[in-house]
Amino acid sequence: MKLWAQRFINLMTEIGVLRLTLVVAGSIIVLGIAINVSLRLAISGDVDTLDIARALLLGFILTPPTVFLFVLVVRELDLSRRRTDRLRVKDREKAEKLEHQLILLEAENAERVKAEQALAEVVAEMEAEVMQRRQAEIKAAEQSAKLGSLIDSSPDVIFYRDDNGYFSSCNRAAELLLGRTREELVGLTPADVYPERLAEQVVQTDAAVMASNRPLKFEQWMRYPDGRKTLFEFSKVPFFGAKGERLGLVAFGRDITERKQAADLLSKASNEKAEFIATISHELRTPLNGIVGLSRILRDTELSAEQLRYVDTIYLSAETLGVIFNDIVDLDRLDRQQLKLNPTRVAFKALLAEVENMGVLLAQQYGVSFRCRWDPELPEYVEADGARLRQVLWNLLGNAVKFTPQGFVALSATLTREDDTNVYLQFEIEDTGLGIPDEEQKKIFAMYYQGSRQGHHTGTGSGIGLAISQQLVRAMGSEIKLRSEVDVGSCFSIQLTLPKLEAPESHVLTDEAKKVPALNILLVEDIELNVLVAKTLLEKMGHTISVAMDGQSALTAASEIPDLVLLDIQLPDMSGFDVAEKLKADPLTADIPLVALTANTVKDKTRYEECGIVDIVTKPIQMNVLHSALAKLFAPAGTAVPTASQADDALDDILDIEMLQQYSEVIGAGALLNSVELLETLMPEYLEILESNLTAEDKSAVASEAHKIKGAAGSVGLKRVQQIAAKAQQKDEPAWWENVPDWVDAMKHHYPQDLVVLKRWLTEAEAAESE
Repeated sequence: MKLWAQRFINLMTEIGVLRLTLVVAGSIIVLGIAINVSLRLAISGDVDTLDIARALLLGFILTPPTVFLFVLVVRELDLSRRRTDRLRVKDREKAEKLEHQLILLEAENAERVKAEQALAEVVAEMEAEVMQRRQAEIKAAEQSAKLGSLIDSSPDVIFYRDDNGYFSSCNRAAELLLGRTREELVGLTPADVYPERLAEQVVQTDAAVMASNRPLKFEQWMRYPDGRKTLFEFSKVPFFGAKGERLGLVAFGRDITERKQAADLLSKASNEKAEFIATISHELRTPLNGIVGLSRILRDTELSAEQLRYVDTIYLSAETLGVIFNDIVDLDRLDRQQLKLNPTRVAFKALLAEVENMGVLLAQQYGVSFRCRWDPELPEYVEADGARLRQVLWNLLGNAVKFTPQGFVALSATLTREDDTNVYLQFEIEDTGLGIPDEEQKKIFAMYYQGSRQGHHTGTGSGIGLAISQQLVRAMGSEIKLRSEVDVGSCFSIQLTLPKLEAPESHVLTDEAKKVPALNILLVEDIELNVLVAKTLLEKMGHTISVAMDGQSALTAASEIPDLVLLDIQLPDMSGFDVAEKLKADPLTADIPLVALTANTVKDKTRYEECGIVDIVTKPIQMNVLHSALAKLFAPAGTAVPTASQADDALDDILDIEMLQQYSEVIGAGALLNSVELLETLMPEYLEILESNLTAEDKSAVASEAHKIKGAAGSVGLKRVQQIAAKAQQKDEPAWWENVPDWVDAMKHHYPQDLVVLKRWLTEAEAAESE
């Protein structure tokens, strides 16, 4: 029933009260008529139209108002129900809301309780924090006071400037420097404190620090209020706040006046030492060069065996002193960090030959055997500092001989590999000497270290040779390595990588180039020994020599207008450069050619050229270099004059150049080539016979065969082979028999290479003759 009532209400809502009234009324009228008709039919069996009309009229009059009233009542009831439902919902919502608010109030009350507890805790913490802060402030104040006291007690100047360049604070040292108290300084700018020029420099350095935000260090002279000037080393550093913003800069200044004075004194002492070394270099090299030069001249004269031995001793001693002095000079350069190599084209085999010759002489002096082993594949020319390489090998050989009472010393050079541009070489200096204990092997390359073992020939030495040699080898990109066993011997080895070079053009002077007219030469040289050597060589060449011993005498003598002035650079009263400038400034002497004489290595000729010097001849004077210098100036017009090189110097050790030149002039280079080819055929047989006699210990036959080889080699100008054979024939010399095997090995090693050099020289000379 409730469902039908709800449906009726829903229908009333959908179609409205009026429509529903009409529908219901119509339905009731129809239903009433139907009932009335049915009853009539049931009772009387017919229907009266009047009854239908009466029922219809009654239905139209009574039913609609009644139904309408009913519907209105139903609607009101529905509306009341709905209002009741809404009120019930609102009451429920209010109840829920009140319940929710009650819950919130309970939660809020709980939170408030917690907050009160937390507040109590915070208050307690704040009280503790305040206490800690007070303690921290006290400590900070104490630390600040300590820091301030420390900064004030610092001898360094310290001051602060803000980002706008105003002084913020400073320490006591800054107050003393600036002549103002801290309170007076705060708020001032550098322009208010410093003199104008200094203020500009200060502002510039401040700006540099601010622009880069990086520290800046510099030196600055400052003046105290009492006028005292002091050099400070300042460090300016930017400083920043907690958020990273720049606040300004801090400057620290340290008084380095004493350090500057000490550095100046040290620099002065270093310069004085350098000047002393330079002076000693001249004073020592000059007589040494003279001794070497005269020894060479004497060796080319007719000497007995005893005289030749004496001359060789003099020559060896002079060369040894030269090497020792080179070590001293290099030691000075190491101290000043100025040790540099001077790589040039080096005739490598010729350099080794020179070292071998000196090694033979050195070994002879101490009665030990000397052996050489050269790899036949060694290059002819390399790029290296030949003087320094020779110095290293000579030091190692000298050290080996010194500590070898008996047995042998051996020098070997091996080509380990090569590529398109470089050769890889290994040098070994081996001896059968005392050996070096393990505990000393790491010390021997230290400066001034001297071995502790007894039994060597000449004492402990200077203690710098091996140290300097190690430094030189390191500059070459390698290191000296050592293997040694006590009472067995030692072996020093070096591995070098050197650029290989092609053979240079021929430097043989042609006959026409040698045809220099007899000259009047003014020799300006202050060392009598050097005068003797140079004068002897020049007079031997057919020239007339006048001598001036100082610069003023040279200027006076030059008024005689000589053909040439050979000018030493270091003179007692003025330098050779001063003399040259004065000669060129005088119209009377301006056209006289000037050639410099110097014992120093010349890397830059600018200074010489600026003074009008046209050429340089180094001491000790070499004949070929002197010939070349004179030929360039005085050879007939149109003559091609090549420049002498170190290759020519090396040839003097291998070939007898003077004899070959004379023979070439008389019989021609072609005829000499025929003789060389004959010797090349006979030499293996000569050496085979010599070795067989050596094996048989037939001393007379050995000496006889060596004499034959000496004559054969000398007849074609093989100077080195001739000299070795000459030693092998002198059976009356001490330790002759012990050294013969080494001499035989040396001849077997050198003669093929020397024949190649000789044939090349003769071929070039023959080509020059045909031209």
